[in-house]
Amino acid sequence: MMGIKKYISFLLITITFFSCKEDDLDAYNQLTEPFVRFDLKLDNNGMPFEFPSISNLTEPASEYTHRSLREVKIPIALSHANLTQEVDVVVSLTSQNLTEGQDYSLLNQDLIFSFNKDKLVDTIRILPSRRFNEDEVNQLSFEIEQVSDEEVNIGYPNTINPATKVDVTLRDTFTTIGFPQENNESISGQSGTEVFFDVLFENGLFKDELEDVDLFVENPGFDYTLAEFPFEDGDRKITYQLTLNETIEENELYIVSLFKLNQVDQYIQVGSSSYQVQIPLDVPREVSVNTAANFYDTSNQFYRTFGENWLDANDDGICAWSAFNQFTYPVEVNEDNEFAVLGEGSDTPGDTSDDVYYHAFQVRFGSPTPGNTTNSFNLKRWFNNESSNASVSPGFNFNPSLEFIPNDEGTSTTSGSVQVIPTFGTISGDGNSYCIGFQGEGTYQEVEPEIFQIQLTLRATNNELFWGTVEATYVIYNTSNFDEPDPLAESCFGPINL
Repeated sequence: MMGIKKYISFLLITITFFSCKEDDLDAYNQLTEPFVRFDLKLDNNGMPFEFPSISNLTEPASEYTHRSLREVKIPIALSHANLTQEVDVVVSLTSQNLTEGQDYSLLNQDLIFSFNKDKLVDTIRILPSRRFNEDEVNQLSFEIEQVSDEEVNIGYPNTINPATKVDVTLRDTFTTIGFPQENNESISGQSGTEVFFDVLFENGLFKDELEDVDLFVENPGFDYTLAEFPFEDGDRKITYQLTLNETIEENELYIVSLFKLNQVDQYIQVGSSSYQVQIPLDVPREVSVNTAANFYDTSNQFYRTFGENWLDANDDGICAWSAFNQFTYPVEVNEDNEFAVLGEGSDTPGDTSDDVYYHAFQVRFGSPTPGNTTNSFNLKRWFNNESSNASVSPGFNFNPSLEFIPNDEGTSTTSGSVQVIPTFGTISGDGNSYCIGFQGEGTYQEVEPEIFQIQLTLRATNNELFWGTVEATYVIYNTSNFDEPDPLAESCFGPINL
């Protein structure tokens, strides 16, 4: 039986290998008989593939329902092995309950498309101009009518689906608003420093719905000027420029300006509901100490730090240490950062193109898999019904997370203080979303050769969840080989329903 399983596995690997090799070929020059067709292909969620994503194994769709304010893009592809002259293709359009200019804009006005040996794919582009009711029948029907070269066949030759027609239905639109998952930016404290950040509209936006709307509430921690860049219908983001108006020096605490999303009619909040611009610690430290390097291993993407959290994890009224671990990584910085150290494996003599620099005193908690989260500070045991998807609960990842301040005026290699870098993270569950403020502090020390222990208190603030602020105690190590701490004579809390 094991032999059969191995054979099947080998066969699947072989099929996958050859499929990938075929994908690398020019898919539009494979057949000897020239033909033109629509090449709209949908993924498993019914969403169109967009360049550079393609699927040579998916049959072109003849129908598509669009629920976005983004452009509808319908590819037209010409397959011709020996094309020597330009070929024009004429597409017709009929509509049902839709008026161009009022309900939609057609960005290819004449629907005549020209192809040559260097251009074998073109695109019909449609931009919705309003929202549509679910019970309306709003349809655009496109059909390939004429080709200037009589040798070019209209549609796939001898197939059940010639792909010569496409019906696009415009339906009720689901529009979203949110900040990026990476929702914080550190800037220098020098007056005139600029930073740019975006409010994201993944499914597009309507300018007239947002022009006079305050998208977020500002909570300034320092003096700045904020400017909004112009935006148009169909855009998927609005960009802001923040300019620092004062010089801040010798700050021993993080100084944070926070931007928190308002509720906006017809736009559902997703992802991060807050964004922060922060001026980090200005505490002198000896870069060569490189404390952060004790808490990550760049050769192991699954490297973790391990800890215990004083918690009523079983929700039985009994406080106990709750074990957890979190994927831990360095924090990348620019070469000119005052605390930058050259990352491992990047010291190539004479070649700086692949150089990566890390912060000598910061680490971050995140997932090795895009779109996932890690159990930072054991937070996933703080809640019930929580979503661990990074697009829904980005607050489970902390980037950056901890900052170390060595003793002996920044020169100690064995001990010092540690701060939880202040952050506001969004955590969601059962359709509810909460923006939680995190901060904290503690100490660290080398308890055995190359084994470091962190002791800290984390504070989390959200009036709806915690009726203010709660505190939690932690012991964290850079190894899994440690003894459970002695019980504490202090209270704790249990999981909270989201």
